[in-house]
Amino acid sequence: MNKLIIFLAFVVMTSMAWSQTPEKMSYQAVVRDASNSLVINQSVGIQISILKTTSVGTTVYTETQTPTTNTNGLISIEIGTGSIVSGDFTIIDWASDVYFIKTEIDPTGGTNYTITGTSQLMSVPYALYAKTSGSSTPGPQGETGATGTTGSQGDTGPQGIQGEAGNEGASGSDGNTWLFGTVIPTTEGLDGDFFLKTDNFEVYQKAAGTWSSTGNIKGATGDDGVAGADGNTWLFGTAIPATEGLDGDFYLKTDNFEIYQKAAGTWSSAGNITGATGAQGIQGPVGGGGATFRWTVFSSYGQANGWYGSNSSSLFGGIAPSTWTDGSAIAANISSDKQVLQTLFNKKGYAGNNAMVCAEEWYSYSSTNGKMAGALFRIENTTGSAIVWTAQWFSTAYAGWGERASVTINGADTWNSGGANYYTNHHEATAITIPANRISTIIFIAGSSPQSNTRSTFLAFDLDCLSLPVGLKFVDDLDTASNGWSN
Repeated sequence: MNKLIIFLAFVVMTSMAWSQTPEKMSYQAVVRDASNSLVINQSVGIQISILKTTSVGTTVYTETQTPTTNTNGLISIEIGTGSIVSGDFTIIDWASDVYFIKTEIDPTGGTNYTITGTSQLMSVPYALYAKTSGSSTPGPQGETGATGTTGSQGDTGPQGIQGEAGNEGASGSDGNTWLFGTVIPTTEGLDGDFFLKTDNFEVYQKAAGTWSSTGNIKGATGDDGVAGADGNTWLFGTAIPATEGLDGDFYLKTDNFEIYQKAAGTWSSAGNITGATGAQGIQGPVGGGGATFRWTVFSSYGQANGWYGSNSSSLFGGIAPSTWTDGSAIAANISSDKQVLQTLFNKKGYAGNNAMVCAEEWYSYSSTNGKMAGALFRIENTTGSAIVWTAQWFSTAYAGWGERASVTINGADTWNSGGANYYTNHHEATAITIPANRISTIIFIAGSSPQSNTRSTFLAFDLDCLSLPVGLKFVDDLDTASNGWSN
């Protein structure tokens, strides 16, 4: 954004006929940008404040206006007629103190004021001063007289006759104001004013209503300076320069990394920065797809022997098998201990933009038996702001037997199926906020569908949701990460 510069500002108090007190002041300003060009025919936002006592004193009145500059960059407004922000212009006691006028401008016409200026009101129109001041010459202090008795209320007197209009005042003296622009004004300016034509620095003065040139402020061209010392600048490209560069400069030819130095006006090769070819590295492991993740599928109950592992939570993510399939366990209940997570999520998957984790149908013997599927992602946000990733996924769940589908990020309950029953065609779009500047753990859990002799367990990701937003990336570091959801 260009900075605006107020080259000319003056305040004129308006007068009103019939001896009435004026309730407004005229204000004009010529506005220029940082390159000294007029800002013409453009709406600007301006806020005017009247300050009391000092230039940073109490604000007694504030208003806003949105005038438009003319072809000479001039704005003209009447203070007291704008949109009032605070205060009452008509009750300012001009006689009681010193006052300052503060202007704030938004060059775009809005209220983002970026240019300010404050100046003292060196004089106040007689009508405004007399409104509150009384006599301009105070007399000597008299002794306090005795309090008299209160008199009776007198009758209202008749309306006085209208006084005659006063004589026209004498003409004011010629001004000496400077105006600026690239086009000589046609109507602006008073006799005695000056105008600087900023495109050629010609100065004009107005006399008898006409602008006439008085000279040019641009000085003669100076002598050439002494020659500078030889530089040691680096230039770059694929073709050796014909004229660029000084003696002592270097040039790197980026297509073959040959270095040249200039001496006596000629570029000569000084060597090559390409090193010798290194030995062949060892073959790296076969890479996976775009998404690397951990996953698991497990049953909870053996029909012949009861709960697996004697219902121990240590093998099942810190949650007892009976809680997984009979107690409505969710992903947020899983332990943050990385060893416990490695024990449960002990299979590694490599996927592209989509992944099918588990799609199984199995025979159900009782309400106690159940099967769960889970996927664990480690995702790094490399930016300084949180990023929302929307996971598009299928899951099964049966609330009647306490088998829920759910999502957690860093141990928080992001989403769960609650009291719903989901079959193999249920699809979710879960928005997950990935915190800035860290690696987060996101876990998806699917239960099994309602019982009908057979049951199904389904967990899958689709709609290219594993193609992460810019700023996010998958990290395979579960084996080395520290304990706790903060790591």
